[in-house]
Amino acid sequence: MRVKKSQAGIGFFLGVFILLFAIVAALMPSLYGRTRYGLANTLLDYPSKLFDLSERSSLSPIKVARDLVPALLEGRFPADLDELRLDIKFKHLQKIQEDRGEAIDAGVLREPVSVPGRIEYGYRRYRAKVRLKGRLGDHWMGPDRWSLRVRLRGGETIKGFNQFSLQRPRVRQLPFDQLFQFWGRQLGGLTPDFEFFRLYVNGDYWGIALAEEHMSKHFLEANRRKESALIKLESVDRWYYETVNRGISNLPEAYYGLPDVGLYSEGSYLDDARMRSLFSYAAEQYRRVIQGEAPITSLIDIPAFAKSFMTALAWNHQHSLADSNSRYYLNPYTLLLEPVTTDQTQYLPINRGDVFSNAPFSDNGSHLPPLYRRLIQESAFYEEILPTLDEMKKVLPSLKDEHRRVCEPFPFDCPDYQEEVLRDNIEWLEESGQSSIRKLGHLLLEGDVSQSLGNRLLAPIPPVAKVEYPEHIYATYREDGTLRIYNLLRHEVEVQDIRVVCEPDALAHTPGEDECRGGPLLRQSLVLASGKIGRLPLFQEMNLAVGHLNDSRHLVITTALGGELRETIVRLSLVTDLMNPLIDRPVLGASGELPPYATVAGNSIRIGPGDWRVESPLVFPKGHEVVLVPGTTLRFSRDAYLLVRGSLRAEGTESSPIVLTAQDDSWKGLYVLQAEKISRLRHVRFERADFFEDGVLQLTGAVTFYQSNVQMENVIFEGSVAEDALNIVESEFEIRNSTFEDIRSDAFDSDYAKGMISDSVFRQIGGDGLDTSGSEVVGERLTFERVVDKAVSAGEASEVRLGSVFARDVGAALVSKDGSNLSVKELSVSGAQIAAGMVYRKKSLYGSARLLILSSDNDLGSFYNQVGNELIVNGKSIEGIELDVEALYREGPMKKVRREEVEVR
Repeated sequence: MRVKKSQAGIGFFLGVFILLFAIVAALMPSLYGRTRYGLANTLLDYPSKLFDLSERSSLSPIKVARDLVPALLEGRFPADLDELRLDIKFKHLQKIQEDRGEAIDAGVLREPVSVPGRIEYGYRRYRAKVRLKGRLGDHWMGPDRWSLRVRLRGGETIKGFNQFSLQRPRVRQLPFDQLFQFWGRQLGGLTPDFEFFRLYVNGDYWGIALAEEHMSKHFLEANRRKESALIKLESVDRWYYETVNRGISNLPEAYYGLPDVGLYSEGSYLDDARMRSLFSYAAEQYRRVIQGEAPITSLIDIPAFAKSFMTALAWNHQHSLADSNSRYYLNPYTLLLEPVTTDQTQYLPINRGDVFSNAPFSDNGSHLPPLYRRLIQESAFYEEILPTLDEMKKVLPSLKDEHRRVCEPFPFDCPDYQEEVLRDNIEWLEESGQSSIRKLGHLLLEGDVSQSLGNRLLAPIPPVAKVEYPEHIYATYREDGTLRIYNLLRHEVEVQDIRVVCEPDALAHTPGEDECRGGPLLRQSLVLASGKIGRLPLFQEMNLAVGHLNDSRHLVITTALGGELRETIVRLSLVTDLMNPLIDRPVLGASGELPPYATVAGNSIRIGPGDWRVESPLVFPKGHEVVLVPGTTLRFSRDAYLLVRGSLRAEGTESSPIVLTAQDDSWKGLYVLQAEKISRLRHVRFERADFFEDGVLQLTGAVTFYQSNVQMENVIFEGSVAEDALNIVESEFEIRNSTFEDIRSDAFDSDYAKGMISDSVFRQIGGDGLDTSGSEVVGERLTFERVVDKAVSAGEASEVRLGSVFARDVGAALVSKDGSNLSVKELSVSGAQIAAGMVYRKKSLYGSARLLILSSDNDLGSFYNQVGNELIVNGKSIEGIELDVEALYREGPMKKVRREEVEVR
């Protein structure tokens, strides 16, 4: 169904009217610069709305007069944009206005309230939560057109966005921020996308709004990443403290933001053990790194950070790297952080005559965020510079087309794009950049050493009258019962009360004594000393042992400074003693001792032949090829596994196969991680493998290949009890003559991978047979027998082309969903419980799906097509019907099984 568009026909009288507004605006070209927010917004709002102004450059009346008529005749003005209508009840809009008033008084926005709203878009209505957005006044000083943060309820999406900001284009530095983030995406980085809408709020036209994607699991899925912890490293409290007290001389130092590590969508993960583990690990590792207790290589993905840093250098602006503008994604496969950059300003030519006047060299890099300070002190970073610059040059020309797309809605005042500036900057970085960066790294290293030696304990100072403190403390609670309270001030702070607070409405029953103690946990008040140890504020530890915290059961800490009281709420329980096997497990051969079945020759480790018991995890050195020779059988204890950080060559024969099995009922499986060379498996059996899990590394597959290309032939997966018997992620693969049998959940899951599978059998499968997400897969001669759920499930915009498919006793033989395209030449199905073929949309993030079956002897009545998708069988189009997809997944073969249910023995 077509979305409503703005009216393109504008009469002559309106053109003249708009021209007058343009001339008025042109007579005030410096107004934006003279008044930071309010006056400019007020006086120029109406011409900006009517004239589709980006507000990013001054208007010339001559240029407007020259361009207006051609723009009207060519249909470039007004821009043909979708309308988005937001309705907020008056009482709820008043709350937003109250937040705005408080922000204007303070000069900064802090803790805005979310209110209900409804959005109309494309003849559909969406329930939403809406709040004011933006730390500083350019977001909310005008009479309207305030920046708003929107979260759609029920997992719905608009243009693929579930959470997004609606804001006037100039607050996001149009077109420069959009070009910078596009450049990063082209390099494989994580950056938010955007769309333009004509925005109406309660019927009032707010002009063209820039909708910018916000951090969420939908953002990660759209960027082809597995759901994991999204982390922020700075609180708004520092901004608030400095802004609200800006008139006070000698403002005391405060430590806002220093210990603060936050989790996006925290409320959704309070009872999610896996997500809490990932976040807890990242938070603790970050603190260790900035304290100098752990190397930066243990925390960040060096190539990913090198790309964001080098693009910022080529842009000659570090604004996007600041912790207030960057977010960080913990990759669950590598357990390393990857940067998510936002909010970049205009690029500038590098001043070659005075290098240290450029960003981030200015002030000797003192404003560079801690992670980037450590990055340029790391030798591995310098190995990435030239390859990164080469990639940047290759994709640079694409920015010209992106500039055209960004500026299309703003035909009169969108700033030009000058590619030669970026090319010159890259050229300088290639010629002289490394030496300058190394010099900066040495300066930062000297400063870090000096600070760590000299900045230990600071004497507290008396409170200063009239200073407003947003918070007194920052607190974390660990599941082992440890409460850690950081004093954020240079004053001694009194902790007056700590108690567990239960919310009966949030519990399924009335809280009992074991859940909520009710009374204070402090017998007497506690005075927190002031100062720093290393880079972190002083903290006080105590053991409360009050159990798990969440929304329904949390800690409230009351503190006092003079007569001023503050309450700090702690809702998230951090997981303790998390081990990362990628860096904490002993590496085979590192100590010089090897098990009797292993030998080392150069960068190759040879195992077997023979029948061997493996009692502990086998972790192989990075870059080493692991060779399992014919006739090798490895019998693993329950907690043992293989972790390979190079290629795996396991080439058995029909008479001398290679067997990896359990000593008892299960073992932890195989993980091949970021191998540079292709892995080859032939005549191999994987038996009774469970989830690959150890410490914070928790994978869904029993056998997992991540960014590691693989060829398999005559491989058998039998008795897997994991979520996926085989999971291939971001890799290329070939699978021939292989068997998946007696699998508790899914057999083969291909995530963002590309490959082929042929002459293979899926038998006695508890979940899906072949499951694809965002993958390109071709297949031939595939047999599926006794598959509880879907024999073939193509999802998340997959492209799957199969030859002959035979399916017997399955839930559904073929399913194409969520923007996928599945085609099958020959299909034969018997005993399908639900359907021979189905096509539907489950996730609003994606568009319609397509299923094409060239030849099938099945009755057309066994195929189902949800309205809005496409299903063709034997050349006949199957009419769409209303299909309750949610009901499909609530009961019956497609019912979604929780991980803990898969783990039941």
